[in-house]
Amino acid sequence: MSFMGTVGKASELRQMLERVSKTESESERAFGDALDAAFAAKQQRIDFALAVKTAREAAGLSQRKLAKIVGMQQNDLSRLEKFKTNPTSDTQAKLRHALGIRVTYEVTGILASEVAAAAKPKPELQKTA
Repeated sequence: MSFMGTVGKASELRQMLERVSKTESESERAFGDALDAAFAAKQQRIDFALAVKTAREAAGLSQRKLAKIVGMQQNDLSRLEKFKTNPTSDTQAKLRHALGIRVTYEVTGILASEVAAAAKPKPELQKTA
């Protein structure tokens, strides 16, 4: 093999390694994002369960009484308060209503400047001179 042929193969190999490295970085980033999402979901479940238990106790309600009010089994409420189950959105709504729990959501990880830079108004919404 000639010198130029060897240089060409080395260049191809370098490009291949760069592609593999880029793919691994993308995979690692995707894995990290999935892990963050799973952690956030678990944290929301814990936060909701703690809010239910705190509000129930502050209202002087037993698990049995609250379960009866919202139409669920006492053992299901117990599992919820121990972070062992994730209630349906309907059950969550009933518990929030019965206990006066207010839920707020926070979007994190995105800077306002990044959102503004990525936002592109539709042509029909742009001002015309």
